[in-house]
Amino acid sequence: MARAYADETGDYQDPDSRFVGIVGIVASAQKWEAFDAERRHVCRDEAIELPFHSVDFANRRKQFGDKRWSEDHHRRRLMMRLTAAIAKTEGFPVGAIVPKADFDSLPQLLRERTRDDPYFFAFQRVTREMTMAAGLMAYPPDPVSMTFARKDKYVGKAKECWNAIKLHHPLGGVLMGDFSVGEQSDDTPLQAADLWSYELGRHFRRPPLDPTKPRWPLGEFVRQASQRNNGHQFFTLCDREFLLKMLMTPEEIEHSVSGRSPDG
Repeated sequence: MARAYADETGDYQDPDSRFVGIVGIVASAQKWEAFDAERRHVCRDEAIELPFHSVDFANRRKQFGDKRWSEDHHRRRLMMRLTAAIAKTEGFPVGAIVPKADFDSLPQLLRERTRDDPYFFAFQRVTREMTMAAGLMAYPPDPVSMTFARKDKYVGKAKECWNAIKLHHPLGGVLMGDFSVGEQSDDTPLQAADLWSYELGRHFRRPPLDPTKPRWPLGEFVRQASQRNNGHQFFTLCDREFLLKMLMTPEEIEHSVSGRSPDG
C-alpha cells in the first residue's frame, strides 16, 4: 500500500507571508517502515531527540542551540544522513506553491471556487499529483492514504479537501484511501515532509541569487524527483496564469479571449 505524508508552508492569514504551499512524499508502506528505523538510528547516533524540526535546525535553536551544532561539518553530516534516508524510500516528492498576490488578484468569482483560500487549491493540486504517482506504483493500483502533520488551524481544511476530492474525483474511490492526522514524534515520515516543506518554503521566502542553484537539501529533493517520475508533476507554481487556466470554465476562457463578457 502507498502512503503519503504531507505538510504545509506559508500562511494566508499572515500579512508577512507571501505564499501558501503544500508538499507531500509518496512511498510504499514497507519503505516508510525502513525509513522509520533508519531515521531513529541516525537521531540516536547523533544524540538528537525526536522529533527533528527543520526550522529549529536551520535557526540553531532548542536542541540545536549548543556549540556542537554551530560547527558546519556536524550540520552537513547530519543533513546528508537525513536526506539519504529519505532517498532510500524511493518516494515521490510533490509540492505546490500559490503566491498570495496572484491569488488575491483573481476575480472574486474564481476565488470563491476555492472557498476564497489558496490553501484549498494547493492541497487539491498536490493530492492530484500524489495520487497519480501512487497509482502507477503497483498493478493493480493500491489506494494511497494520507497522513497530514497536525497543525490545528490546517487539519480541518486538509480533511475537508481530501474527502471532497475523494468524493468527486472519478477515480477517488479507487485511488484514494484514508485520511489521518499524525504527530512528528510518532510518525517519523512526517519529519521527511517537514524537511521538504521547510526547504521549498525557504526557497520562496529567501530566493537564491541564482534560482537554478537551490540550497543543497532542496537540490536533493529535486534530484530524487527527477530520477523517479510516474507521469506526475513534481512541482507546480500556481501563479496567476495557471490559476486562471485551472479555475475558469471553457466558456469563460472563450469569452476572455474574445474580449466579450460571459453574459455575451
